[in-house]
Amino acid sequence: MLKCQGTLRLYAQTNPQDDYTYLWSTGETTPYIDVDNLGTYGVTVTDACGNVVSDQVTINGEYPLHEPNLPEHAYLCIGGSVTLDAGTGFASYTWSNGSHGQTCTVTAPGEYWVQTVNEYGCSGYASTTVSYLTPPNIDESTPVITTDTIGMTGNNMVCWSDDREYVAQVGIYRENLTNQWNLVGVADYHSRHFVDDVNSNERSYRYKLASIDICGNESELGRPYQTMSAVYLGPGVTNWWVQWTPYKVAEANNSVDHYELWTADNLTDFNQHRVDEPVQYESSFGFYYVNLPHGIQDSVLFVKAYIKEQYGGGVSISNFMQNYELLGLDDDWATGTQGFLVYPNPAQNRFTVEGQGTMSISNVLGQTVITREIDGKETIALPRGMYFVKMGSQTRKIVVE
Repeated sequence: MLKCQGTLRLYAQTNPQDDYTYLWSTGETTPYIDVDNLGTYGVTVTDACGNVVSDQVTINGEYPLHEPNLPEHAYLCIGGSVTLDAGTGFASYTWSNGSHGQTCTVTAPGEYWVQTVNEYGCSGYASTTVSYLTPPNIDESTPVITTDTIGMTGNNMVCWSDDREYVAQVGIYRENLTNQWNLVGVADYHSRHFVDDVNSNERSYRYKLASIDICGNESELGRPYQTMSAVYLGPGVTNWWVQWTPYKVAEANNSVDHYELWTADNLTDFNQHRVDEPVQYESSFGFYYVNLPHGIQDSVLFVKAYIKEQYGGGVSISNFMQNYELLGLDDDWATGTQGFLVYPNPAQNRFTVEGQGTMSISNVLGQTVITREIDGKETIALPRGMYFVKMGSQTRKIVVE
């Protein structure tokens, strides 16, 4: 015979008699035994007159496991309901509230269970805890403040990861007066970024985030995140030099592991080069600074802050600088009206490249992911991330969400 997975109870008789004695091959003397392993099991039954009968059974396999599938936790909006689904394929269902279908709709928090019987007569059991939904603190999703790397307008961009369940939106708050936080926007949680209408060209800003769950509940404001204000100061006594304000998480002066000064050839090709080795710069009058070697003073400059893991990790970058001033991009490049087109931007899974020539697409690590000849429109599908599409001497940036 086959048995259900788990423990099986073997009975010597359907209706055991008080004046009978039982002896199993396992040495037990009860009317039944519980077995977990495959094998052959025998039993001898003797009545009061000494009459003896024996029998045995061989268990040589187990039926496939078929257990109900309930989440460990389920969540409920106040005044709403949640439907629990045990899964298909069972002969019968019995829920803790007395219902007998595949699904069970509940309107109150508590512990709920379901017992199922499959086609082999095997029983299964699962339980779940239903509670009211409380939005998680967004700080657990590694938010950082960076420059607007999508449009390169120089505006502050808030970024976070979307690895939390039941979060629908993110509320972005900017500090107006000291410890006075004003809501400046609400973004879709899975967009993973929000671009503010202000930038840190001339001053730094502080932001806090709140998560909004699928029920519309909003969490408490998280910890503050302070932007970098980068300034290219130009020639010093012996060299060119650059200054920037420190990036801060939760008002901690030591929230950054190290800073790096980077250059790019230009904002279209955007070939990145690190100027110096990673260094934890000392503060000087509230500013950090580093000397800039001669010969690259006309390059595009920006600063990367590598945030410590205990403050969420991630990399924040400053606004772009060139020729003593922070820059945006020219209108032609930003709108993609020269040479070839890349749209929509940002894109959802797929985007279109329209042009003629050799198209090369690379990721932010500089690795080429696609190279091909196109003549007209070409639809490209790539995983989430930021990419650079190059054709001839021109490059377009595209974000896939």
